[in-house]
Amino acid sequence: MTGAELPRPHVTGRNRTVWSGPEWIACLCQLGCNVVASPEVTVRMEVQRKVGSYRPDLPHSGDLEMWLRAASVADVDRVDGVDQAYYREHMQSMSRSRYYVLPLLDLEKRRAAFQAAFNGLAGAMVGAEALSARVDHALADEALDIATKMQHKGASADVVRALAEFAVETWPGAANSVRYREIGLWGVHLRSGPVAALVLADRNVSRVWRGMRRYRKQCRLREVSSIPDERLWRSPLTEIS
Repeated sequence: MTGAELPRPHVTGRNRTVWSGPEWIACLCQLGCNVVASPEVTVRMEVQRKVGSYRPDLPHSGDLEMWLRAASVADVDRVDGVDQAYYREHMQSMSRSRYYVLPLLDLEKRRAAFQAAFNGLAGAMVGAEALSARVDHALADEALDIATKMQHKGASADVVRALAEFAVETWPGAANSVRYREIGLWGVHLRSGPVAALVLADRNVSRVWRGMRRYRKQCRLREVSSIPDERLWRSPLTEIS
């Protein structure tokens, strides 16, 4: 929400969905992103004490890493269809900060969160290595998706190249993908730019990226909610217990 008036919440839901910790982590690895807004979560004190709090070295993606840690030792319980929190976006919020405006930084911070989780508690789960590979694939795929769209919108060669390099660095198999090769073929048509272009001073490119983020978030929320076949457009209570 962005306005001063609070929207009317949904308060009539009665169903609940419970995931095992590994199931929840596998879902996030498939998506490569965080689908939980911090205000909607209630964590049992015993779980919080066991896993600890936010990591100061992950200011952008610390909540994602902490949810992965918590799900490594507990199940995730969701109250379906009931709004439990309001999430306000404003000009000083982190969602408007440079981490979210710059797609490469956003991808890097999410990758760092998953890596930290699998280097910690999540790494002890059965199948942790496969899940880590899955999220690498998801992040690389997203990077190539963004790079391709930005290239067609006229982004500088440096921006597109940095995203493509991130994809290959994260998942080497990306170098064999059709989209990666297409980026190389289109490269001769890109306008070159200084390294400073990585800050995305181009307002048009930045606007395209923000629109893509909103669209991808909606798709991800629908995909997560489709597990129990429920749509998750608002913020139902998620409890890690």
